[in-house]
Amino acid sequence: AGGSPLLVHVDRWLFAVAGPDDFVARLPVAVVGACLPLVALLFRDRLRDGAVVGVAVVLAASPALVFHSRTLSPVVPMAAFSLAAAGFGLRLVDRGEFRDASALAAAVALAIAAEEVAVAVLGAGALSAWLVAGRPWPPSAGSIRDELTAWRRPILGSVVLFLALVTLLFAPRGSAGDATGLWAGLVQPWHFPG
Repeated sequence: AGGSPLLVHVDRWLFAVAGPDDFVARLPVAVVGACLPLVALLFRDRLRDGAVVGVAVVLAASPALVFHSRTLSPVVPMAAFSLAAAGFGLRLVDRGEFRDASALAAAVALAIAAEEVAVAVLGAGALSAWLVAGRPWPPSAGSIRDELTAWRRPILGSVVLFLALVTLLFAPRGSAGDATGLWAGLVQPWHFPG
């Protein structure tokens, strides 16, 4: 079935607990959409309190996000995890804490599993975070080497976490039965034929 591997897996687990149902299938996207304004808190080191509240209000009241939060569209999880990745990336640059590197890796893996177009969104977010952090563009080979040397431990742990999540989310599974069939039927209008 086409669609988001992340939503397929989450819905499979929910269907096992609550049974296959349209409401249950849409619940994960609605929950992520409801939590999306909290992502604004990741930028509080860079923004004033009023600006953080403003970003949260925009994320909560955006007509497109509100609409997609009620559907099975993977747009909302992709946007939420991509924005979270940008926030954790800035926090990593500002604070240099290992937990931010791990959270960044997890957010990137979840964004890609939500929707493959997240790769382009994440690339733009990474460039934006790099420039906002005051780093030169394009970076020199020496500066890249210095960054990799300084961050080797967080990078190694983050790569392991990222690969583990991607393997978990994208690895082939056995027959999913009615759960995946129902999910594919619900999400079909969101995908072009062919």
